This record gives sequence, C-alpha cells and structure tokens, in this order.
Amino acid sequence: MLHVWLASGERLASLPLEEWKDVRTLKKHLQGSCQVPRFRQRILCDGAALHDDFRFTSPVDLQLVLLSFLPASKIQIDELSAASEDGEASAVERILQRPQDPDLVNLNSMYELYDTPLVAAAGNGHTQVVQLLLEAMADKDKKGNHDETPLTAASRQGCEEVARLLLDAGADINAAGSGGPLSASAGVGNVRIVRMLLDAEADVESANKNEHCAFYYAPLVAASRGGYTDVVHLLLRSRARINAECRFSGMTPTFAAARHGHALVMHLLLQSRADAAKSCPGVEISAATPQAVADRYGHVHIMRMLLEAGEHSKKSR
Repeated sequence: MLHVWLASGERLASLPLEEWKDVRTLKKHLQGSCQVPRFRQRILCDGAALHDDFRFTSPVDLQLVLLSFLPASKIQIDELSAASEDGEASAVERILQRPQDPDLVNLNSMYELYDTPLVAAAGNGHTQVVQLLLEAMADKDKKGNHDETPLTAASRQGCEEVARLLLDAGADINAAGSGGPLSASAGVGNVRIVRMLLDAEADVESANKNEHCAFYYAPLVAASRGGYTDVVHLLLRSRARINAECRFSGMTPTFAAARHGHALVMHLLLQSRADAAKSCPGVEISAATPQAVADRYGHVHIMRMLLEAGEHSKKSR
C-alpha cells in the first residue's frame, strides 16, 4: 500500500501500490480528496520531493504538501499567456509547476486586459494546453479581451474538440458577453458546434435575454445575416423565435436575410411562416421592413419572394 499523510499528521489515503504507476497519476487522484490541482501538490518521501515521473516499486509512506501560488511578475504572467496562445504545452506545464495562478492577466491598456491563458488557448484550438489549464483549475468562464469566455472563443473559431472539453468541464453554455457561444458559432456558420451546443441544451434566446449581450446578434439573426442555411434550419428546429427582434439592432431574421441578400435563408424563413412585412424600428431608418431594405440594396429576387409571401398571407386570411 501507499500511505499518504498530510503535514498535520492526518492520513489522507491508503492506496494499492499496483494502481499508481507514478507520482503524477497519484497527484491527479489526490486532487479529488484535497481539491488542489497537482501543480500545487508536492509528494515527499523521507523529506525529499519526488519528481512527477518517479515510479513506485514498493510500499512506502508519503507526505503530501499543498502549496499556495507564488507571486508572479508581469513577465511571468505574459510568459504563460504567450505559451498558451502558441500551444506550447511543455512550457505551460513548467510554468504551472511554479506554481503560478493560471488566471492572472496583465493590462493591455488603461481599459482592457489581455486574453486569459484559457481564452487564448481555446480560441486557437490548443487542446492539450486547454486540458492542462483546466487541470490547474483555471476559471473556465473568465472573459478575455473581447469579452469572450473560453467556450465563446472556441465556438467562434470553430475549435470543436476544445469546445467539447469545455462543455464537459462545465463551462457556462449561455455565458454573457460577445453574444455567447451559440451566437458566436451561428454567426460564423459552424454547424457542428451549433449542433453540439443545442444538444447540450443551449438557450436559443440567451443573447436577447441577457443585458450583457445587448450589443451582439441573437443566434437566428446572426445565422440569417451570414446566410448560413443549415444553421438557420437547426435553430428553427430548436424553436428559436422566428420574428423576434434582436436587442442590439432591432433586426429580425427576415430583415437580416433581406439586407444581406440571402435568398435561400429567406426561402427557409418564409416557409417557416416568418412575418414578411414586420417592421424593425430603428434599423436602416429609410428602409425598416424586409421588402424596403431588399429594394434599397437591389436584391430583386428577395423582393419578389417577400411580395409573393405577402400576397399569399392576404389570401389565406
């Protein structure tokens, strides 16, 4: 057996020797008991700290020492941010072993912060670094420079594996700021991540409900604006409100599709009984309806679609 003792003299665990091949795996297991990540643990044997790669070959008594974060200089904070952004997993491991707080960031200017290490790694799709930072108990919802959480950054950049990691770690699926993960992925047309988020029960109206998302497009408006038909279809199947006005712009999905000339999206919206004549006060003051804005920007085919939908609506009354 491996007997693990705290500095207080209390025995924390007694574990079968054959189940723990090295110090690193033992630390990962002990994290569940002490709630401290392995980077802040030191395993001592006869007063000497054992390296993470040390392999156990015989029963032994071990002492667990839990460390606090060391103060970090601006250079050290920037070093972790840069290593995370560049995907340098070995450097991130070394820095976290100091141990250094994974959530520290420096001021980028008088008003802004640099991205947190986790946002930087997530937005660049560095899966291994994201795993390390989550293991170090980095704040999975802390926002970076663009008001994005790690999950929003991963969703916007199409980093599917990272998004899945963050969801599995319990990241906020409806996070405020930057419109949230669903708006971010819908706005760039990433069908796979949109489906992943919807399967995880993301709120299709979260951007319109949260005042912190007020300057961003709701998911259905974002997808309609970008012309992403498959994403629009997914959102409609998930009961996104087809005539809802976006808090930021007042746009409806039909107005967004008409403004940007996306005929296939418009066809899908009209098939789903979108209001072809709904006015959007405050948007494009001289062209506040889908038909008027389509006319203004010369989208003749869409104008015809809207006129036909309007005629059909009158006849069905």
